[in-house]
Amino acid sequence: MLRAGGWAWIIFCWLTGLTGAVVVAWASTTGAWYWTTFNWAGVAAAFLCALLIFATSFLLVALAVVALQRLRSPSVTGIDGRLALVSKARDFVSETVRANSDEEFFREHLESDKLFFELKPHLSAGFMSALTGRTAVVPPDRTKMSGLVWAFLGEIDRLEKQWQ
Repeated sequence: MLRAGGWAWIIFCWLTGLTGAVVVAWASTTGAWYWTTFNWAGVAAAFLCALLIFATSFLLVALAVVALQRLRSPSVTGIDGRLALVSKARDFVSETVRANSDEEFFREHLESDKLFFELKPHLSAGFMSALTGRTAVVPPDRTKMSGLVWAFLGEIDRLEKQWQ
C-alpha cells in the first residue's frame, strides 16, 4: 500500500505529464506546415511522444530516488551493516515488548516492519515456522516474554555469532 508521498508522486506525475503532453501537442499545431501535413494524426503523435518522454523521465527520477535511499540504508553485506542490523533488531524487540507484551501484537509489528524484510533471508526455517504459528515456542520458566519474542531473540543471537 502506498504512503501519502507515493500517492502525491503519482498524482504529480499524471498531472504534469498529461499537461506537458497536451502543451507539446498544441505547440505542434502552431506550425502551419505540420498541421496541413499531418492534421489530427500529427497532434496525436506529438501527444503520445511527449507523454512517453515525460513518463520515462519521471520513472528515471523515481528509480534514482530509490537507488539513493538504498545507498543510505546500512548494507547487510558488510560486517558493520550486519551488526547494525542486529542492534536494530534488539531495539525493535525492546520497543515493541515495552509497548505491548502480547505475542500477536509482536507478530503483527514484526511482519510489518522494514527490519523483518531485511532479516528474512537470514532467518531459520524453525523461526519462520514459529512466526507463522505452525510451531509453538515455549519460553523458559520465569520469563515474562512470549515464546515468539524468545525465539526471535534466539535468532538474533544466532545471527550475531554467525556474522562475527
